[in-house]
Amino acid sequence: MPICIVSTVGSSVFSNASAAIRDNAKLFGKGTDVVLKDIKDAARDFPGYSIYSDMLAELRAKHDDASVRKASAELNSISRILDGVNPNPNDSLVFIATETPDGVLAARILADFCKEYFKREPEVRIVDGLQVKQGTTLRRTGLRNLVQALYGSIANKHPETYDRVFNPTGGYKAFVPYMTLIAMVEPAIRITYIFDQSEELISLARLPINLDFSRLEPWVRALQSAKSATLTEAELRTLLGVDNGNLTEHDAWSLFEAIDLGDETHYAVNGLGLIVANHFPNQLLDTVWLSEQAQKAFDGLDGKQAKTWGALIEKLRDPEWRAANLHATLKNGGKFIKQGNTDERPFYYELGEGEVLLAELTRHSDRSYDKVSSRDPSRSNYATTHKWEAES
Repeated sequence: MPICIVSTVGSSVFSNASAAIRDNAKLFGKGTDVVLKDIKDAARDFPGYSIYSDMLAELRAKHDDASVRKASAELNSISRILDGVNPNPNDSLVFIATETPDGVLAARILADFCKEYFKREPEVRIVDGLQVKQGTTLRRTGLRNLVQALYGSIANKHPETYDRVFNPTGGYKAFVPYMTLIAMVEPAIRITYIFDQSEELISLARLPINLDFSRLEPWVRALQSAKSATLTEAELRTLLGVDNGNLTEHDAWSLFEAIDLGDETHYAVNGLGLIVANHFPNQLLDTVWLSEQAQKAFDGLDGKQAKTWGALIEKLRDPEWRAANLHATLKNGGKFIKQGNTDERPFYYELGEGEVLLAELTRHSDRSYDKVSSRDPSRSNYATTHKWEAES
C-alpha cells in the first residue's frame, strides 16, 4: 500500500546546521520582497539559492539514518515513519510551508533531499497567511488555509488504498490541534509525533468519538458559503434560518466567527467549521463546459485515461480545488491545473456566474502543455459546446 505523509515544516533544518547557514537563513527569513513561488518552483538561481545549495550539501554528507534524523525534526519523524517501508511509485511526501521566505526555503530543501534519500515524490504547499507575526491574519486566514491544504493533500488519497499519515512534528505547535482533529473525524488518518531528538515515534490513538454531522446537514450551504467568502449578517441569517434573535444562540454558531470589515461585520467559518464543511460533498459546484477540442480529445481516450480525466473534470467544478491546484495563468486569463506530480494539465477559463470552460486536455509528457502555454491561445478559439455530465 502506498503511503502519503503530510508534514508541517519548521526551521530546525537551519537551526541544526552549521553556524554560517543558520545565520544566513535567519537573515533571509526577514526578507519582505521575496517571491515565495520562485523558491518553490524555480530550478536554479531562486531567492536563497546559495543557502539551499549549502544546506543540501550538508544533508548529502550524512550517510546513515542516525545522522539524517539529527538534521531536523521533520527528517527525524519521516525517517522513522518510513523505516522498513519499501518505496512505492505512488508514495507521496507533502511538505506544508508557512508563508515566509525561510519557511518555504526549508520546505524546498527537505522536499528535494527526501526525493533523493527516501526515493519518494515530494510536494511543497505554501499556505497563505500561515505565520505568527500577525495573529489576526493567522486566525482568519492562515489556519483556515491550513485546513484546506491538509484536505487538499489527501484529496486523491483514498483511505482504502493509501496509508495516510499526518506528521506535525515540525512547525508551529498551533498546527497540532487542527491536524489532530481532522485525523480524529476523518477515516484512516494516522497522526504521529516525535519530541525534539527523541528516538521514539508516538502515534496518537484515534479517540472513540464522532461529530454528529447529521445534525449539521440543514446548515451545510451556510457552511460552504462562508467557507468560500465572508457573508453579511443578513446573508448568514437567511442561510441559518434565523429571522430574529441572537446569532450566537444558534446551534451551529460555534462553527462561525465574526470579522470586522471596515464599518460592517461579516461572518466566515472558523477552523472547526471548515473541517465540518469539508466533510460534506460540495453543494456549490460550478458547471463545466467542454470546447469542441476538449470533447474530441476526451472521446479519443481509452478507458483508463477517460477515468483519470473524468475525475479531474469533476474536480474542476470545485472553485476551491481549482484555486488550490492552479499551476499557471496566461496573459489572456487562460489557466492550467497541476495536481501534485501528475501528467495531466487541464487548460481552462473562468467564465463567471458559476461556469468554467475546459478548453483543452493538455499533458506534460507529450508537450501539449508547452505548446498551448507558448502560443497563449485566445479565449475566442474555444466555444462552450458540450456541457460536462459525469457518468453515474
